[in-house]
Amino acid sequence: MFNKISSSYIRLLVAIVSLFGLFVSVYLLYTYVNGGPIRCLITHGCDVVRASRYAWVFGIPMPVFGVLFFADIFAVCVLRSATQKQRSLLLRLQQGEIVAGFLFSVFLFFVQWLDLKAFCFWCELSALATLFLLLLTPFDSAEVLPPEKARWELQKYLLILFLFLPLAAGAFYLLVF
Repeated sequence: MFNKISSSYIRLLVAIVSLFGLFVSVYLLYTYVNGGPIRCLITHGCDVVRASRYAWVFGIPMPVFGVLFFADIFAVCVLRSATQKQRSLLLRLQQGEIVAGFLFSVFLFFVQWLDLKAFCFWCELSALATLFLLLLTPFDSAEVLPPEKARWELQKYLLILFLFLPLAAGAFYLLVF
């Protein structure tokens, strides 16, 4: 199915998924730092996970790593379109980060399953976003884009960012207030 889709559209999907993961991670970070209620939706383990010894690493709330991961994946998508230099290196960097992020999310899944015996809905959404990024990875390439196509790709990222921000703000408002 994906072999007929251009790498440009694969990167666009990667960017969209990374923004979704970023939203999930920002919401988790807010609830970790704020300490207020978390809407766990279909599971009931969010508070168990948030209160566990795994929730903070060296005084840093675990969702910070999700925020950094998903923001970086989006930023590398933009950077890959903005430059023609080092496209292959940037692709390998992004793919390596996605593999590492996926492996870390698998580790956290097993922690929830085997140690905590509770699942956080938002953590699993983040893990699913990482899985989807991993599934898209083999279909991306370091193709050199003509300037016009690169500009068009950057405009698409800007458009999805401008669409994402009000949607995320609205969803965040509904979850928090």
